[in-house]
Amino acid sequence: MTEPFEHTIYRIPVDDDVEPDVVRTAIRGVVSRNGRLLMVYSPVNGDYKFPGGGTESNETHEQTLVREVKEETGEQIGGSLWLIGRVREYGEAMQPGASVFMMDSYYYGTVAALNAKGAQKLDSYESDLKFTPQWVTVEEAIRTNESLLADPERAPRWTRRETWVLRWLLRAASEPESQETDRL
Repeated sequence: MTEPFEHTIYRIPVDDDVEPDVVRTAIRGVVSRNGRLLMVYSPVNGDYKFPGGGTESNETHEQTLVREVKEETGEQIGGSLWLIGRVREYGEAMQPGASVFMMDSYYYGTVAALNAKGAQKLDSYESDLKFTPQWVTVEEAIRTNESLLADPERAPRWTRRETWVLRWLLRAASEPESQETDRL
């Protein structure tokens, strides 16, 4: 099995020893079935993202992943989970008095969603973006997201991160991953 990846994205210049003012941990699911990934599509933005979101207090990564996949897609996941990797992002904090925001997104794989499709339970911004679960190929998701990244003003902040992970998944079987840093 491939070692988990580590990737960092800098949206603002940050010294390596900086202590971020705001820290968030997010858990994201790489759910696959029959050569397709369960992704969340936004017809408003025109992008694909992995289902997932922030941990709640006293919640394990696995509990967060099960909850978030269910909320965003209506799918119940089961079976074993494995860590695929982590993307750390640094950006400008939106909170008053804070300057640096850091988010760790942990990506976990599972081989399938159970046949227990239910209703989505979206946050208001997710409803506004009309999040829709779709089973797509890695290549299709990359093509769609890369077309958005060609115009950075149109692409949501997460599109760059999600596309990096999609590219990693595409090449993981044929070449070993490397630790990479992505600075703007």
